[in-house]
Amino acid sequence: MRVFEFIFGSSKYFFPAGPALVDAALAAGVSRFLQESVVMLYRDNVAGWINETEPVERFVMSEGNLAAEANANRFGKSGGAGVVFRFGWFYGPGATDSEEFLETARKTGVCVMLGAPDTFLSSINDLDGGAALAAVLNVPAGIYKIDDDEPLTKRKYSNAIATAVGRKKPLLRFPGRLAAFVRRQNDVAYALGSRQQQKISRCVRLGAAI
Repeated sequence: MRVFEFIFGSSKYFFPAGPALVDAALAAGVSRFLQESVVMLYRDNVAGWINETEPVERFVMSEGNLAAEANANRFGKSGGAGVVFRFGWFYGPGATDSEEFLETARKTGVCVMLGAPDTFLSSINDLDGGAALAAVLNVPAGIYKIDDDEPLTKRKYSNAIATAVGRKKPLLRFPGRLAAFVRRQNDVAYALGSRQQQKISRCVRLGAAI
């Protein structure tokens, strides 16, 4: 008898406990395993469009996500439906990073632009992300991306932040190209605390899938 119809795994806490959770789900006869992840795993594709079949990149901050996705895939190979959904960069009420970006722009006029201005950032409104999450309860096993269908360049993203706080344009865009340079240092960047820059300074241009 199935104890649960599905189990949801969070990659934030999934790295050490993931295999045990998958084993428990299989033993209990769970039919579907849902695993969240992020689109920032995809390799930098310059300005080219990216779909779910594009390769991902292994770097320091991707280890937890990749391990979680591997466990979901193992669940699928063992007879259940393993579903991985990769979220874009969240924005909106309750999205911590976007709220911090807005507060910084409001107080200082500095707008975050992580990477070169003409590269892309794929994001998703948190409410839209929640609605899309409901859809994965019924999709076939596989990997899905959840993001806006019209990704913005990082210049336009920082302009949108400035507009949202009532400024015509940012006084300063930071760290800009510096973030891309720091990201390329990988382990050095991690040691210096530039963990997020490794993920979102790359160019990730995706259309919506769900």
